[in-house]
Amino acid sequence: MTSIHRHSWLRNAALAGLLLACQPATTAVLHTRPSDRKLPIARPMVWNDTSSSIPKAVDILCETTTEAMEKITRNVKTDDATFENVAIPLEAAYTYFLETKLRLTFYAYISADEELRDASSAAASKLESCEVDFNMMEDLFKLVDTVYSRTKESEPGLDEEDEKLLRVQRDKFLDNGLGLQSNTERHKFKELSGRISDLVAEFTKNYNNVVGGVWLMREEFEGLPDEFISKLDMGKEEDGKKGQLWLPFTRSESRQFKEYALNGEARMKAYVAETNKVQ
Repeated sequence: MTSIHRHSWLRNAALAGLLLACQPATTAVLHTRPSDRKLPIARPMVWNDTSSSIPKAVDILCETTTEAMEKITRNVKTDDATFENVAIPLEAAYTYFLETKLRLTFYAYISADEELRDASSAAASKLESCEVDFNMMEDLFKLVDTVYSRTKESEPGLDEEDEKLLRVQRDKFLDNGLGLQSNTERHKFKELSGRISDLVAEFTKNYNNVVGGVWLMREEFEGLPDEFISKLDMGKEEDGKKGQLWLPFTRSESRQFKEYALNGEARMKAYVAETNKVQ
């Protein structure tokens, strides 16, 4: 088996193993190299979260990912660190975290339920904090840095894809403060990162809770189907809006207008108004 095929199979196996540990298995199989190996196919995302289930899911996700990363540091000594026993399980744990984070935080942008949006926004803040903690695990960084150094100096042989993965993993730790020598500096960095995450979550919540919209003339909707236009509110003469239509800045309507409206100035008008909808 070539280096590329070997590492690709190991990576897929590690990710599938973590996925299976966190959700029920399916009987379907995925054929990979070598041909006699079979891996379960991960289930697609299920969008059935509620405002009460999201906080529990966040806690489980942070605990599961933390345990997966701490398991690497418990089971691997610095002298025994390799790409297979450090980088691959780390990628598997982090990939599962990011995929689940995407699902839990996406409701803040799309849900019509305010309670669900708020729970999703709160989840984003908590998960950002967890992610900061992951990226400041010094023992794990030392293992990754050891593998990186060996690969560069005495143990070459990884393909370009795996070299990039290792470099990205190491850079992520450095970017999150582990390149700082002083514990005081690291603690300050962690505090600031947490504060930034809280502000981003608060802004996202405020931004998504303001729908807003803009009045546009009927001819500015050229390019949009009649079915789309018929659902928009029409302006009234007594309000000085005769001949105009209200384009709400919901995700669906806004995206369709910016994609299909033929009038460039109208698209720009809608874009600027939506960008400034939070006063």
